[in-house]
Amino acid sequence: MTFRGICIPTIVCMLLSACANHSGRLACETGNWSAWGYEDGAAGLDRSAFKKRKDPCKSEQIDESAYVAGWNRGIVYYCKPEKGFEAGLSDEKYRDVCQGKAEEVFLAEYRLGQRYLKMAETRDLLTEQASEARSSLSRHRNGIRMARKRYENPNLSGDERYSARLNLDYHQREIDGLLVRMPKLQAKRKETIEALEAMEADLVSSGRINSETKIPSRK
Repeated sequence: MTFRGICIPTIVCMLLSACANHSGRLACETGNWSAWGYEDGAAGLDRSAFKKRKDPCKSEQIDESAYVAGWNRGIVYYCKPEKGFEAGLSDEKYRDVCQGKAEEVFLAEYRLGQRYLKMAETRDLLTEQASEARSSLSRHRNGIRMARKRYENPNLSGDERYSARLNLDYHQREIDGLLVRMPKLQAKRKETIEALEAMEADLVSSGRINSETKIPSRK
């Protein structure tokens, strides 16, 4: 649709761009650079976040020292051990913002959170694969029954019987493979669940998680 020769989507884009520019200018005029710095630091963002904050602003509106002071306070908050565990559990990127001993402890908790997340994801993947294997076994068992019935049809031509034999053999191979794979898959899933439950017990006892913050299984 056009309005006096101008495409409506173009008008919308122009309006949105104007609103964004106006919003940015207003933020520059009224912004609290210390609060912005704290917000970025507490989110684990590195100092490059400052550039995005200052780009829409005039030089006289920018207070870098206030931003840095706020960012430093935010980083102290972010680099706490419990925040490291949360960041790892959320698979959040770590941007090398912590320092010294605080970083060592943060990264230890960060990696612990990552391990817990990975183990829960492995459990869910194995559960999904086990379910798919059961469905596939049922499908091939049904397929082999139909293939056998066709193969035993006395009215088939030689070519049709050969094709039916190939189909029968295909379903049998798939069933044989699944019957070998499924016990291994179930054993691996059981092992993973037991390891995950032991890890969760340790995390609960240490206060890192509780019954409500455990990663639920995707059934």
